[in-house]
Amino acid sequence: MISHLRTNHRNNPLGIEEEVRFSFVADEGDAFAFRLLGQDAKTVLFERTVRLEEAIGFGIEYPLLPGIRYFWQINDSQLASFLIAEPLDAPFITPESTITHPVMFTEFETDEVQAAWLFITGLGFYRAFINGKRVGNDYLTPGLNDYRSYLRYQTYDVLPLLQKSNKLEVVLGDGLYKGRMGFDNHPGNIYGDSYLLCAKLVIVKKDGTKQVVKTGEDWKARPSEFSFSTIYDGEIRDANADTHSVTSVSLAEESFHLVPQFNPTITEQELLKPTLIHTPSGEEVLDFGQNMVGFARFVCRETKGTKIHLQYGEILQNGNFYRENLRSAKAELWYTASGKETTVDAFF
Repeated sequence: MISHLRTNHRNNPLGIEEEVRFSFVADEGDAFAFRLLGQDAKTVLFERTVRLEEAIGFGIEYPLLPGIRYFWQINDSQLASFLIAEPLDAPFITPESTITHPVMFTEFETDEVQAAWLFITGLGFYRAFINGKRVGNDYLTPGLNDYRSYLRYQTYDVLPLLQKSNKLEVVLGDGLYKGRMGFDNHPGNIYGDSYLLCAKLVIVKKDGTKQVVKTGEDWKARPSEFSFSTIYDGEIRDANADTHSVTSVSLAEESFHLVPQFNPTITEQELLKPTLIHTPSGEEVLDFGQNMVGFARFVCRETKGTKIHLQYGEILQNGNFYRENLRSAKAELWYTASGKETTVDAFF
């Protein structure tokens, strides 16, 4: 049996580096047939024999091109796929006016679309939406980077999100670039003090032509529902905030060495349901039964203006909620309800 087909040690990755390595697991056998297929998952582009000792990692002599999804298999295994990232050759933009946690956006028209790839990065953290629907399922992108040496960008298949008239929006938080971090209680802006966005949307039409949408001075910016966020202290979000004041953007002075995502991103691994407990001191605690990395997701049906306050902790002490081990980290969510049923989870 052939299993665990991986490209650059990842499962069906999008947006990898140009140097491509393949690996797989075989229960038996010594020689295996490798096939590289085109983006139609049918046309055989390249074949070679792979010895068992190569299964841990091997390359191929074939001119792989960026921006094309390739498929491959070993013998008659299930297909695996990958896409080499196109260069993110777009400028960084930043709001001209001071906006905390801005949304930067653009609108465009398209039709007769065959494929669509979004190459994107933002600082501190970002979350993208097309026509109000979330792009991807990653959290805290682009992660922690050695900003003076490199900045990773991510690749997303956005074909299912496109329609004739489209709006691409990206909301930005402080993240690890702007937010406070470290044990010396640094107040923030360690690596920079601006919200920055760089994005390129490549739309492949059915006739083979391409339409490219890049960040530039034609984009706009507006406020988001967020007034505060840091990795240690949590978020403050008001669903009633005025988010309609639009301002211009400008090209940013900052520049980075952009590299494709070279490791797995942070994604949801498991959904746990808590148990409500009442502590001796009268607290209401949602107990997830284990120490974990995550956040609470809930459906808010409260009346407009209701404030919901969630605090996070790791342990109980004498049966009571205990947070002193978090030192100065607030680890909390403040959410103000809009009066409409809303699913709420952490952005940043």
